[in-house]
Amino acid sequence: GLTNEWNHYVGYCHRRGTFVSRINFKDLFTKKKSSGNESSSGEIVPFRVGEDFPIEKLGMEYDSSANCVFCFISLSCILCIDLLPQIPAFLKGYTDHFILVSDGTPEDNDEIAKYHEFHFPILSYAGSYDDLRIPFTPFSYFIDKNGKVIKGVHSTDTDSLFQLIT
Repeated sequence: GLTNEWNHYVGYCHRRGTFVSRINFKDLFTKKKSSGNESSSGEIVPFRVGEDFPIEKLGMEYDSSANCVFCFISLSCILCIDLLPQIPAFLKGYTDHFILVSDGTPEDNDEIAKYHEFHFPILSYAGSYDDLRIPFTPFSYFIDKNGKVIKGVHSTDTDSLFQLIT
């Protein structure tokens, strides 16, 4: 039931105070609760170094002119929402491509981009993150120009994002 879901959810996303902003992130959390992307049962094994990342599942044309960080978030994950304002600091030290992928609607993503003044792509992914071998959120993959995995990490802050690319 709900208690079991909440306990499982808390295992990945710890409660950390109240977040208040011009857009109501709490509403985004509650309406996305049913997506199931905030965590998994622990059976999902991330892609290993050198494996092909299924970029085609994201429904986008991959720009193979540079390596790319794909950062996966769930709008029902507090750690994911806490990561958002830290992304610009990471991007100051990272010059290749960066794409944020969320389980939100395009409208949700537009609100996030507007609020945080993001100027990088934000994709909506309606499928299960399990299909992309995302074991929990926030999780990021560093992908090379050929679409192969360089590294994957639980990306909760700028330090973990920098660990991804080094």
